[in-house]
Amino acid sequence: MLIDAKNPTTYLLCLLLVIGPLSTRSAFSDCDIATYYQSLAGNPANWTRSELQGLLETTHRNVLPYTDSSSGIDTWAALSDLDAGSTPGTVHLIYADIDVPVTPRGTSSTWNREHVWPKSRGVGYEGADFTDVHHLRPADANVNSARGNKHFSECGIAEDISDCTTPAHSEAAADTSADPSSFLPPVSVRGDIARALFYMDLRYNGSGVDVLDLVLTDCLDPNESNQLGYLSQLLKWHEQDPVDDAERIRNMQVCQAWQGNRNPFVDYPELASSIFGTPSPDPVGGNGYPCGLPNQGPDPDQPAYSDCDIATYYQSLVANPANWNRSELQDLLETTHRNVLPYTDSSTGVDTWAALSDLDAGSSPGTVHLIY
Repeated sequence: MLIDAKNPTTYLLCLLLVIGPLSTRSAFSDCDIATYYQSLAGNPANWTRSELQGLLETTHRNVLPYTDSSSGIDTWAALSDLDAGSTPGTVHLIYADIDVPVTPRGTSSTWNREHVWPKSRGVGYEGADFTDVHHLRPADANVNSARGNKHFSECGIAEDISDCTTPAHSEAAADTSADPSSFLPPVSVRGDIARALFYMDLRYNGSGVDVLDLVLTDCLDPNESNQLGYLSQLLKWHEQDPVDDAERIRNMQVCQAWQGNRNPFVDYPELASSIFGTPSPDPVGGNGYPCGLPNQGPDPDQPAYSDCDIATYYQSLVANPANWNRSELQDLLETTHRNVLPYTDSSTGVDTWAALSDLDAGSSPGTVHLIY
């Protein structure tokens, strides 16, 4: 049978015919892609954050209980269904990359429920985000503890590379690593994690009961409890580990059987760049991203100085440039030298290291070009 690969609805429906029903539960019947997004008009690349957020919130029609031993319809049951292993009666652990029995569970020697967006970074213990299975995954209890509330990143981004441990834990997959503030998941799920976190940032904007505005960023503010890093790393992983069939099936199951809403970054991967921009180059030296510099980061603030185009900058000097004298040029250079950078500032990362990493970036991400 020929399948139109450019039509995600046709593709998924054909896939379902091959593999059979997704789940014994079917709570919501309007979860096919064409129906779900029918209220949004035009090209998906032009959909706004506001209208996407509204769709995700209004269609999140079932907020699961975290644990409900009486009915058994809770996040334990959802994860056992959504992340079933390759053999009956097992679940697949996201950071260990292995299958384990569904039961026993919830002890230090078995599996538990990982909040990919950590509870201590804005999710908390109440609200729809606490039990949102788009970002909950089965995890080895010890590896989950090792991840803790660390940000997602390769080693060497925010810490010295010498502080890196590979694998991240003795029970984690071999291609994981960790440093004091960051955690690198297995390569096979890096894109999945990125798209789950894009969803969380989009879905939770502070609207609703016990919900904060969750923010992905490269520029972490130690005074804020709702931020998670690092956005540029996640945007890279999104490209390097594209959506696969398993992720499409899981997305359909979450909507159809458990919550009623979809992850649009799985359905339309191009939304990542239209909503979050493009990744910044990897910083050099473990000092983190050079935040605060003009036009730094995928979603930059306004430039620090808005009068730097040539015409505006030299407008105080009249007539032919060949007639400008040394004195008036020197005066212009001195008065417009408005920011004297610190040579090294490890607290903010806004220093000459950061400036040179930006100004003299190499031809590939995470490099600088040496002048001599």
